[in-house]
Amino acid sequence: MKLAQTGIVILLAVLVATTSGCGVINRIRAKNQLNEAAQAYREGRFVDAEQHSRQAAELDPNNKTAPMFIARTIHAQYRPGVQSPENIAKAQEAIQAYQALLDKNPKDEEAYKAIAYLYGAIKADDKLRQWISQRAASDQKRVFILSRSAFAGSQRNAAAVWSGDLNPNWETFRRQIPAGLNYSLAGNPYWTTDIGGFVVANPNDPAYRELYARWFEFGAFCPIFRAHGTRTTNQNEVWSYGREMQEILSRYDRLRYRLLPYIYSVAWKTTSEHYTPMRALVMDFADDPRVWNIGDQFLFGPSLLVNPVTEPGAIMRRLYLPKGRWYDFWSGESVEGGRAIDASAPLAELPVFVRAGAIIPLGPAVEYAQQRPDDPVELRIFAGADGDFTLYEDEGDSYHYEKGAHGTVALHWDDASRTLTVGERKGRFNGMAASLKFHVVMVGKNRAAGEQMTEPPDAILDYNGSAIHWKP
Repeated sequence: MKLAQTGIVILLAVLVATTSGCGVINRIRAKNQLNEAAQAYREGRFVDAEQHSRQAAELDPNNKTAPMFIARTIHAQYRPGVQSPENIAKAQEAIQAYQALLDKNPKDEEAYKAIAYLYGAIKADDKLRQWISQRAASDQKRVFILSRSAFAGSQRNAAAVWSGDLNPNWETFRRQIPAGLNYSLAGNPYWTTDIGGFVVANPNDPAYRELYARWFEFGAFCPIFRAHGTRTTNQNEVWSYGREMQEILSRYDRLRYRLLPYIYSVAWKTTSEHYTPMRALVMDFADDPRVWNIGDQFLFGPSLLVNPVTEPGAIMRRLYLPKGRWYDFWSGESVEGGRAIDASAPLAELPVFVRAGAIIPLGPAVEYAQQRPDDPVELRIFAGADGDFTLYEDEGDSYHYEKGAHGTVALHWDDASRTLTVGERKGRFNGMAASLKFHVVMVGKNRAAGEQMTEPPDAILDYNGSAIHWKP
């Protein structure tokens, strides 16, 4: 009896030890599986790493490391830009794995950042699929994608983005300027807004007309210029806002078209030199601490300093001019920079200043881009510093430029000798004009100011592709 009782006690002890030991052994096995996962991950064997991580989670459900290993190893199998359903599914699976981590710990920054990256990558891939599909339909017409959202890399796939469905008020308008600058600083050059806001507004309301005019003026200097929104009258044309506003809006519409040679050349600079049309001042004046936190002024291309008016009823605009000489675009008067000034800002005039040394090419007043390709190009020279600008041309609607079918003309202003050099034309493309006519104008007070063509010019240069030197 005593032996039997002892045996029972011994048997119970063994059973308890065995049950407890399974948990310990499984935790040890789980750690071993995670070590194997880590080794496989380091060696780039991500499928094996995922399998080891999943086995670790099965062996030890309470292991806090295994779920993150699973998410990381799935993430590592995703290849941005690879166009296959399996690849996209892998990204979505990784998002779900990271989301499970966030559900348990909302402060998990790694999971949060990974989800943001993967979501953006999927969207960029989506733009790439659209681009491939549309370009496959015809290589003779350029693909353009206007997207509600975009992420780093979208610009490679001809995608531009707008800032969403905005409220039609001054505060929302004010926020668009730093939004566009930060977007451009992030490496995406083509950005735009719904001019006037998208949400319902009344074109017959005088207060809204003022807001719309100021927003339209700003829009004329955005990388993409577009008016879009819901109006109570179901009308959003320039004549929908009354006669006074029509004149103001038409003025900036004409200016945008006249600036096409400048804008198209800046677009080529963006393509060929990784440039951006909308430029926070810190990009060009990084050594000036006063511009570091300016979020309501910007350069449009290399030469035009744009200062949107974002207060109702304003007739003046406090702004900062970086060091150097600047010209008021509307009057031609020059002023020294390195200081803040109070610039005139009547409703019809958005304060715009031009850097000394700038060469601004302006085309004819047209209603569509290639309406009058043989008309003269006005070259406005803003003396006071040396300057360069490269005028760019191509077929305008094909991808032949990728194969070298385009033309450039280097323009240089030497301020010391007061000499304009129109360099030798480089390149060729189908339909390229044999010659160009340049109307050269020296900008000064009440001379070559505003959006109108300057008559008479200071010189008319008949350019056949050979270099020309001209002095006023």
